[in-house]
Amino acid sequence: GAPIIVPSQDMVLGLYYLSIVNQNEPGEGMVFADMGELQHALETKAVTLHAKIKGRFRTVDAEGKVVSKIYDTTPGRMIIGELLPKNVNVPYETANQEMTKKNISKMIDTVYRHCGQKETVIFCDRIMALGFAHACRAGISFGKDDMLIPDTKLKLVSDTEALAEEYE
Repeated sequence: GAPIIVPSQDMVLGLYYLSIVNQNEPGEGMVFADMGELQHALETKAVTLHAKIKGRFRTVDAEGKVVSKIYDTTPGRMIIGELLPKNVNVPYETANQEMTKKNISKMIDTVYRHCGQKETVIFCDRIMALGFAHACRAGISFGKDDMLIPDTKLKLVSDTEALAEEYE
C-alpha cells in the first residue's frame, strides 16, 4: 500500500507556490552551478523562485559516486529537490514538476519505496517545514472566511434536522 502520510492545506500551498513556473521573471535563462550560487542570486533578487533557469543538481549513481546533471527547472524546484534523499532511485525529476497534492504524495511514496521509513520521515519533516515557510512568505493561506457558503446550505441543514427529529 501507499504511505499514510499525506500533505495537506498550507504545506501543499507552499510547495505548490515554490514549484510554479512564470514567464518573463527576473533571472529567466540564467544558469547555476550549485545551490550556493542560486541562493546568492535569490537573496540579491537577481532571480525569482519562479523563473525558468538551468541548474546543476547533484545526486549519486548506482555505485554511490556523486554525479551532476543540468536540468531545465526553477529555483523553487531546486530548493525542493535539495531535500530529496541522495539515492539513485529518487531522481531530481521527482521534484522537478508542479507540486500538486497528488504529485507530493507520489514523491513521498517514491522516497518511501527506495529509501525506507526513517529517510521518509526525515524527508516529510523537511518538506513540511519548507511548505509552511513558503506559504507564510507568499502570504497565502486558507481560513473559514475564504470558503463560499452554497445557497443550498440552509435547505440541506433544515432537511437533515427534520430527518433527525423524525428518527428520534
